[in-house]
Amino acid sequence: MESDEQSIASAETHAGLARPPGESGTREGPVESESVKRASSSGGGRSSYRHEQVTSRVRIDAVLRMLKGESVDALSLELGISVRRIERWKTRFLEAGSAELSKRTDTPPGGWVAKHSSSLRDWFWLLLALVAVICLLTVFMQRGSQG
Repeated sequence: MESDEQSIASAETHAGLARPPGESGTREGPVESESVKRASSSGGGRSSYRHEQVTSRVRIDAVLRMLKGESVDALSLELGISVRRIERWKTRFLEAGSAELSKRTDTPPGGWVAKHSSSLRDWFWLLLALVAVICLLTVFMQRGSQG
């Protein structure tokens, strides 16, 4: 079973966020998003970045950092995004991961019939042969009882 760090590293790799070997799990410096730059330049509070668009890469990175143990408050300040919004990202991320893991992977794409088609064909021919034998026996038994 994978450790949490291996699972998170795997998720980062799939999301295109893998860090070079030897780099620590946290960023060396703050990563400012466009919303932070706009909010700080306009001098506004939380309402100035309330409806800003954030890329999926930033959202995934923030959630992974939070799952690694980074403070949601620190992420909120760094990215200029409300704690509540980051928590919603985390919830959606975990729900999507749970849904993906709950999918069955042991059934081939063609389904059960495609997987067992040769075996089903063999059983079909055996059944057909048995029906033919029963029909022949019935005919012979009727001839024997008449004569």
